[in-house]
Amino acid sequence: MNNTDSWASVANITTPYTTTPEERLGPPAPYTDIGLQVNLFFRVFLGILGILIPLVPARLLWINGEFSATVHCMSTVTLNFFYVVNSLIWRDNNVKKWYAGYGWCDFHTYVFFAVETVFHTTLFDIMLGLANKIGNPRVTSLSPKEKKRKDRISALIIFGNPLLQVLLTYFIITQRYDVFTLAGCNAVFDPNGVFFVFFILPSPVFTVGAAGLAGVCFYKYRQLEKLTREVLPSDDSIRTARQKRLRRKLYFLTLSILVLVVPIVCVFFVFNLIQGWPWTLPFDLHRIHANINFVSFTTTERMQVSTVLTNYVPVVSSVAICITFGTTVEAYNQYRLVLVFLGLGKIWPKLYQEYDPDESEPPSELSTQTSSQSWWSSMTKNGKRGTVTRYETHKPHNITIT
Repeated sequence: MNNTDSWASVANITTPYTTTPEERLGPPAPYTDIGLQVNLFFRVFLGILGILIPLVPARLLWINGEFSATVHCMSTVTLNFFYVVNSLIWRDNNVKKWYAGYGWCDFHTYVFFAVETVFHTTLFDIMLGLANKIGNPRVTSLSPKEKKRKDRISALIIFGNPLLQVLLTYFIITQRYDVFTLAGCNAVFDPNGVFFVFFILPSPVFTVGAAGLAGVCFYKYRQLEKLTREVLPSDDSIRTARQKRLRRKLYFLTLSILVLVVPIVCVFFVFNLIQGWPWTLPFDLHRIHANINFVSFTTTERMQVSTVLTNYVPVVSSVAICITFGTTVEAYNQYRLVLVFLGLGKIWPKLYQEYDPDESEPPSELSTQTSSQSWWSSMTKNGKRGTVTRYETHKPHNITIT
């Protein structure tokens, strides 16, 4: 291909890319349109919100000693950060002015898939811990030794497979990377058995496992709630109100896994399964690395819809995190302080007032003991670091078969 080739001839070539950093043959002007500009605006605007919203729950969860939930929040923040940066760098189809991605895309290629996997492993570990704790209360908190052991097991569950993915990436990528309009850097993997077992399979396995544990959690909580009603008097309006809030949030957590996460992960799993079928290519490093230094550019004309839209999945995850972990009294007041700092208190004077859902109720021993605890800490109180005032989902990379 030489510089005299027309765009029409380039478009008829059956290669999976548009051009390269050396040739930079792309579509003619105009390099953008209304649809692309609207997509760019929402990718950046919603992506920034997706970065900021989980930070308050992440901070409160960390203070409360919830390692898995904190990493879950930060994995969503990281994914949104990658999407925002990529959208701003490659915001149109003018490949002549595109940054070739050297450095940034090299880093992105090795860590992005692993961060996506962390999202699912943390979800599994959260539900595993919750399933173990509901209905099995402890009189005392975990000792420092027990807490360290618990965190080590969680870290092994969460980071074991993602770290292996980082180490294996070099051996199964067929080129240096591909760059998409808006979507940015993308790794191109060889569809062999190693890629299927260690990259494609783990996310649906962990997600389905988390869904099963979510159902167990909800069932065990309903049984525990029924037993509590039989033992304790039912005229305690404050306790009843808190139980209703706890039930709603646990229900939403279970529902978000079953309705949002599982279907999306399963759809991408089937898509990738079809793309790489029959997954019988032998692991031949010489064949895989035949074009290992190759970098390609792909504009919107050759992009799949899934590539353009999957950035909104971690945005939805941020909303789910906010509803699940960010609707406690402590989180509300943290968000309130942020809004006051931004000057919105002048528009809504009530922002200057501390939020307390039970302030209309008469004070009681229960309210003074638990007003500073979140619904999450009340269910996972065995390992707190202190008293506190806290999820695209997985978008597997497209597989290019070479």
